[in-house]
Amino acid sequence: MTEAGALLYKRAVSILHQLEDALVEVKETGDGLRGMLSLGASKSCALNYLPDRIKEFRNKYPLTTFKILDGHPYQVVKFLEERLVEMAVVRFASDQHLDFESKTLKIEPYVLFVPKQWNWDSGRGSISMKELEGIPLITVVQDDAVYNSFYDLCLKQGIKLNIIGECHDAATIFSLVSSGLGATVMPQSTYYLKTKLDIQIVEIEDCTLYNKTSLIWDKKRPLSKVAQRFIEMF
Repeated sequence: MTEAGALLYKRAVSILHQLEDALVEVKETGDGLRGMLSLGASKSCALNYLPDRIKEFRNKYPLTTFKILDGHPYQVVKFLEERLVEMAVVRFASDQHLDFESKTLKIEPYVLFVPKQWNWDSGRGSISMKELEGIPLITVVQDDAVYNSFYDLCLKQGIKLNIIGECHDAATIFSLVSSGLGATVMPQSTYYLKTKLDIQIVEIEDCTLYNKTSLIWDKKRPLSKVAQRFIEMF
């Protein structure tokens, strides 16, 4: 494709997107609040933040429907960039920056999760960063910036972690931790299966990094009224 052709194609796609947005606005104006609430969400965010709010939203606006696409944080951001969803609930380390409009839902620490069968001293509710060196850890696959930020912080502080395994899925990691195979470090609210697994939470007392969960949307794209009303619920 020539440079002129590529530019024409880009402009045509932009015009089609504007037309789609305009048609949504016209339909909403004529019919009241109806349409699809399209959301992206990392898996733990979907479980922690969406069920109750979507139920409340549907009770208030029964003519609406919803679609949720879940995945890892950068997959979810990609859904948003490709206009597969209007907004997304994602978690990122406090040192990460995203070029979207956002509403912060929660700021929380990274914590250590250990198997109860290790018989961790129940009176010892915290651990130092340096003490993590002696603990076998299972981590999220390290192309994920949500968790990489923590391990990058350890490297900067000269802390040599004993990483025995990696996995993309947080629920699988918690199952492995529950089995006694190793421990893991994650944001505290990631542990959404805590009632079913034998895991103990230990604070990391000198960790300066925090995790932020946010509702994000494209600042360059007009939001449907369905999306606007949903944002107001947070």
